Amino acid sequence: MKILDKIKISFFLTGILISFIVSLSFFYFSGLETEWFTGSKEIRSTGLVTFAELRLIFISLVIFIPVFSWLTGALLARFSISSFSRLFRKSKAIAEGRRDNLDKIPDKDEAGRISSVFDSLLEKIKSLEDSLRVMNAEIIKLNKKESFLEFELRKKEYFFDRTPYLILELDESLKIIWANKTARKVESDLLGRLCYQVFMGRETPCPECPALKAKETGIYYRGVISRFPVKNRGKESYWEVISIPVKERRSKISTIFNIACDITEYRKQKEQILKDENYFKDIVQRGQDIIFITDKEGKIKFISRAIKDILGYEPEEIVGNKLSLFLISSDSTGLNQSFRNTLSGKQPPVVFTEALSKQNNTLFVEVHFIPVIREGEVFEVQGVVRDITKREQEGEVLRNIVKDFRERLKKLDCFYGLSKLLENPRVSLDVLFQGVVGLIPPAWEYPEVACSRIVYEDKEWRSNNFEVTPWRQTCDIIIGEKKKGLIEVYYLEKRPDLFEGPFSREERYLINAVAERLRKTIEKKIADEEIIKFKAIADKANYGTAIIDTEGKFTYVNEAFAAMHKYEKKELLSENISLLYPGGEHRRVGILRKILESSESFSSAELYNKRKDGSVFPVFTTAAVIYNEKGKPLLISLIVADITERKKAEEELRAAYNKLKETQAQLIHAGKMEIIGRLASGVAHEVKNPLAIMIQGIEYLEKRIKSDDKNIALTINYLKDSVERADDIIRGLLDLSSLSKMNIEKEDLNAVIERSLFLMNYQLDKSRIKVIKDLDSDIPYIDIDKNRLEQVFVNLFWNAIQAISGKGELRVKTYVKKLSGDDIAKYADKEFFTFSQQEVVVVEIEDTGPGIPQKIIRKIYEPFFTTKPKGKGTGLGLSIVKNIIEIHKGFIDIRNKEEEGGAIVTMMFRL
Repeated sequence: MKILDKIKISFFLTGILISFIVSLSFFYFSGLETEWFTGSKEIRSTGLVTFAELRLIFISLVIFIPVFSWLTGALLARFSISSFSRLFRKSKAIAEGRRDNLDKIPDKDEAGRISSVFDSLLEKIKSLEDSLRVMNAEIIKLNKKESFLEFELRKKEYFFDRTPYLILELDESLKIIWANKTARKVESDLLGRLCYQVFMGRETPCPECPALKAKETGIYYRGVISRFPVKNRGKESYWEVISIPVKERRSKISTIFNIACDITEYRKQKEQILKDENYFKDIVQRGQDIIFITDKEGKIKFISRAIKDILGYEPEEIVGNKLSLFLISSDSTGLNQSFRNTLSGKQPPVVFTEALSKQNNTLFVEVHFIPVIREGEVFEVQGVVRDITKREQEGEVLRNIVKDFRERLKKLDCFYGLSKLLENPRVSLDVLFQGVVGLIPPAWEYPEVACSRIVYEDKEWRSNNFEVTPWRQTCDIIIGEKKKGLIEVYYLEKRPDLFEGPFSREERYLINAVAERLRKTIEKKIADEEIIKFKAIADKANYGTAIIDTEGKFTYVNEAFAAMHKYEKKELLSENISLLYPGGEHRRVGILRKILESSESFSSAELYNKRKDGSVFPVFTTAAVIYNEKGKPLLISLIVADITERKKAEEELRAAYNKLKETQAQLIHAGKMEIIGRLASGVAHEVKNPLAIMIQGIEYLEKRIKSDDKNIALTINYLKDSVERADDIIRGLLDLSSLSKMNIEKEDLNAVIERSLFLMNYQLDKSRIKVIKDLDSDIPYIDIDKNRLEQVFVNLFWNAIQAISGKGELRVKTYVKKLSGDDIAKYADKEFFTFSQQEVVVVEIEDTGPGIPQKIIRKIYEPFFTTKPKGKGTGLGLSIVKNIIEIHKGFIDIRNKEEEGGAIVTMMFRL
């Protein structure tokens, strides 16, 4: 029973007692006497009331006493326990967790005082909860800080153990208490030992010890120790050491971190740089050209002494002034614009202008501006002023040669652009023709007024400025001995007629060459379309098709595949492909690994599969890996053909295909060689005569000019070397253009190799290179031009000598081999590889040099590409070698050896 209910009952009983007392008082004061207690029914009346009235009063009291008692108890309970009721509701709310908007009980009685105590306790509880929340937040921060410190410690150890520097932690007495991995490699037993004993072999600290300096000053100290450390005894070395003191909270140094770096090479390089700087300063001052440095405002900060020899000014007169003091600048010369372009970080072209000497003489000069960039901005401008007065006066012939060369270069650009268009075998004729009409006008002598049009099968493609004029040049496009189209070039206005009209002989040759190239391209596209049609028919053939996952389980098979193996489709789904391999699981793993590891887009192989009845039959399987969006293998698609019947005719088909491929390669090669030969021959013959005159002039000057100035001799030698290099390039071009003239006879290939080695014998002995020959004496005679192949071998031997660059070995091997399917697959991606499974003569040349960098190995056959230093090679050697081999219908491949290093050259010749 609740306490409030108990209080209410007590008040109710109190009301009954009070009612009873009131009733007795009423009887007493009414003068009533009764003998109820005696059991008599007689009532002695005082004469005030009758018995009937008394009975009525009694009945009234019986009804009145409970009602009065209830009302009295209720009123007393309401006025006396209302505070306790409010207190009870408040305590109930507190127990339920509701602490906001609680009833405020006045402090008038015990309930109010208890309520005040509750309020005080609630305030303290709230304060404790706030403190607890703050404490929890601090604990979370401390946990995060602890995790961060642990992460930073691990990161520090990770970084320190991988840095190339020696890092030591020393105590106050310079004992090593921690060392990183690099330091432990120098000396494994470090901890607890004194640093100067371990690394310097001393019994006392070093006088210049940075750790002692850091300990004394309390700040980090950097110093250089030049001694003989224990591990480098006998070798002078320099070490830069940074000592960092670590302080406690009271500013007391607890430990010292030493970071040591070997700067021996740096010191040597720095000394060398200083020597080089003085050397180049001397070169600048002794140079014949005026070399200057200006700030961004154009004020000269430095100028070489050549200013006095050329213009008569003392360097001190020029420094602090602008270039306009001696250079004549105007809008026509572009000097100011070139300087502004240099300030924007660009490398402007050479500016030709005039210079005014101190004696008011005008000289022709060329000015080079070079921006000096620091931290992404132009810091200053360097420049060179060269006196070209004599060259301008005597250079009219040279300018004519340059003009002619530029005209030829424009034509080469046209062919280069055409080659770029044809690089994409899927380029459409619309794109091809539109690209060609855009390439033709810039290649003509007057490109600003030239326009072009191609008409092909009732369609035409025009340049943007096309217009029909009387000055017209045309060439037919012949396909299959029929005229299919026309190339037209117009000049929009009349130009001076040459001997042969408004168009030069070279332009007529160029339009014919473009038409011929288009003819070959169109014929190839027609052939490609036929191949595409054939492929579409093959795709619809009744071949077996299946898809497996990377574990070899079938996810899809078609009816032809299931029927081929005498299974139902549902029998194969979810089964492993090893079910169809006679070798079982082991063979399945090997084939899948080969497919997944292959870098090719698909793999093909002849295999033997097993039917449901156990019989084995040959199949031709093509597998392609299907990758997901992340580039990981997802599925493998298989196309399987039963070649039981077809296998007999396979050799004939392969032979026919190889013949077709060989014919196509020969056509493409013949086209290339024809164009390259014409261009190379034309350029070579036009440039060879001026080069000969220049060589004679240089030799004349060398004999006539007698001077003690070393610069004159150096300049003449430099000119002579440059012209001789140009002459070598011209000879290479002539070789390249004359490769079509071959004298093919049955020859002994071993004899050609022996002759080539004899020619290189002096260079091989001089380079201390040992030659190891493994020549098969049983190889048959083959159809070759021995002089051309001798040129090939000499070139390859010379390249090997230069690659070995010192003592090494050169291995030459010949043998006869029948090519297998693996051999053909190995070289299938190579251009002009048209061999089938046949016998060939193989020549292998190996060297022990460093090999060829992988990033340039694809460029080694390109004309003029060379890795040799400037002036040491023309870049035509391997290009000529490749062309000679291909004209012999042979094959050459140059690869790096996988394990030993060096390069291996493989050549194949047909029997």
